[in-house]
Amino acid sequence: MTIPKSQRGFTLIELAITLAVLLVLLAIAMPDFGTTNDKRNLQGAAEALQQDLRFARAEAIKRNQRVRVAFKRNTATDWCWGMTLGATTCDCEETDSSESDFCDIDAGILNVTDSSEFENVEMVAVPSFSGGSAFTTISPTHGTASAGRVKLESGKGVLVDVVLSGLGRVWVCTDVASGATSGVKYGFEYDADCDPS
Repeated sequence: MTIPKSQRGFTLIELAITLAVLLVLLAIAMPDFGTTNDKRNLQGAAEALQQDLRFARAEAIKRNQRVRVAFKRNTATDWCWGMTLGATTCDCEETDSSESDFCDIDAGILNVTDSSEFENVEMVAVPSFSGGSAFTTISPTHGTASAGRVKLESGKGVLVDVVLSGLGRVWVCTDVASGATSGVKYGFEYDADCDPS
């Protein structure tokens, strides 16, 4: 008994070869999701800090009152920052709004960002601002600030600096320590020293 041509299908070998070729093509075409997530988390943390420092500057000018942004680093992967009105330092781990060290700009509304939002992003060291402090105070007079930087590192070892100048300008850059030599790495511009002056 012969099978008519219209009823013939693929053999098991033909199907296996086709699937193998498709899997190879798919593996080549797919991006490295680990690098993509790493990049997204690092960019997210750096941009969140950049935006918070800009927000703090705008609030200081708008309210004609100092705003302090304080940083806390328990370990490289357990860190946070928060902001508050005035010259007192807040504790970004404080959750009780009745406490004097609660981080808030508007009464009772927590203004904190912490490491749990950015998987595998490390704060390399305790941030250092003018005078060696782990906080910056932004003045209502032209939005000037105590200059400094915060170094963040991705899980794959890419370093970025979030830099705050004395004039209140904020930017994100990579430096020589990040392995960059020119151009852009992870979307951040290369700067030989990321100088805050």
